[in-house]
Amino acid sequence: MEENIKLKFTATQHAVNGKSKNSQELLPAENLASEISTASAPAGFNGDVSPEDLNKAIDEALKHNDFSQLFPTLKRSFHGRRLSFLDNASGALKPFTVAQAVLKYYLNNGSNAHRGVYQLSMEATSMIEESRKRLQKLLNAERPEEIIFTSGSTDSLNQLAQSLIRSKFLNEGDEIILTAMEHHANLIPWQRLKEENGVILKFVEVSDSGELKLEHFRSLLSKKTKLLSLVHISNSIGTINDINTLIKEAKSIGALTAVDCAQSIAHGGIDVQACRADFIVFSLHKMFGPTGLGVLYGRYSLLEQMPGVRLGGGGILDVTLEKTRFSGLPSRFEAGTANIAGLLGVIPAINFIESLGMDRLLKREEIIINYALKQLQEIRFLRLVGRARKRAAVFSFVIDGVHAHDAGSIFDDLAVAVRVGHHCTQPLLNRLGFKATIRASFSCFNTLSDVDRLVEGIYKAKEVFSS
Repeated sequence: MEENIKLKFTATQHAVNGKSKNSQELLPAENLASEISTASAPAGFNGDVSPEDLNKAIDEALKHNDFSQLFPTLKRSFHGRRLSFLDNASGALKPFTVAQAVLKYYLNNGSNAHRGVYQLSMEATSMIEESRKRLQKLLNAERPEEIIFTSGSTDSLNQLAQSLIRSKFLNEGDEIILTAMEHHANLIPWQRLKEENGVILKFVEVSDSGELKLEHFRSLLSKKTKLLSLVHISNSIGTINDINTLIKEAKSIGALTAVDCAQSIAHGGIDVQACRADFIVFSLHKMFGPTGLGVLYGRYSLLEQMPGVRLGGGGILDVTLEKTRFSGLPSRFEAGTANIAGLLGVIPAINFIESLGMDRLLKREEIIINYALKQLQEIRFLRLVGRARKRAAVFSFVIDGVHAHDAGSIFDDLAVAVRVGHHCTQPLLNRLGFKATIRASFSCFNTLSDVDRLVEGIYKAKEVFSS
């Protein structure tokens, strides 16, 4: 046993200190902290990055069309080629400022937040609440208490479903309208309510082009409709839904509304007061923040009537052996120790978005969308999946005669990171006639050369698997 442990350790050590199987040099573990805090930073940056420094770095990145100084992962190479990262719908890469903030917490603080009366704990609590206020501003929410921290969009939707049923906002026989393009996270929690609590699920149909059928949606509305829950931007085919119209019509009959903004939060953003959504959910890792963090936004007047569903330490006023009295918002929904380090990465993620500016971000993506569409539509053996008139920089496609997973291995050989599979939207792909697709999803740091490398991979996959 001891010999096996030593062998495993030696192999691991070799992989870290030597080269991996694809000849990628990895960081020595003992130098990781210094690499993040110094080498990863743009030239001339030391310690904390001021707003002025960040603005200058972004301007330089835009000027030279190279974001690798801001996003260290873009400097990595695989199989002798520089990384082309096209999997942003799964999770965006992180600016070095986000990594610095997370590392800084572990090196300089490391304490638990809330209820601590010593300096470190109070510092952590203060930084968490500042992150909440920044998210409130980003969403244009009325109150910081409307921002509930979760582990991600999936957790947010699960908590929302369970809290709505327990607060009697949803009851047996009530109808919930979903769409046929939802991520599984906005489908399965409601299916459980159907099985266990007797709610009725209805689904807005999707056209052959991958757009919601508005007239069909209207035909589903009735006095029994109590909730509309839908995705803003499809994570698998990039369709941008007209949530303002759908929310307005649902609310006209008194229904509650919830929107999955996992994709839109960093691709256009969301103003909760303008769209009048009652609830929205999103994950921080889709907006350049740390993984394992999400937000459930809810209107205060609704949230104060709803119970938390994560029970334990925190979120309480008084506990006896017989019963518990719970606290107010937002702590009622946030039992347990938070992902404190991750939450401290929220502010630099927002700083990056605001410094870049949503207008500049969307302009870059529009250029990529137009160029990618032109290039992909010219490939005779490629079929685009989803051809919505209003779309984000997310492209799903299939290569005739090549399975998506086989193609994925070719893209990896070319250091092009794409996602293959059903993208947690099996009902949507089944509706459009596919089991799996190749998905390329772009962000602000991508360039037209990334599109060219995607096209190169498509032709290479066809060549390899057609021979």
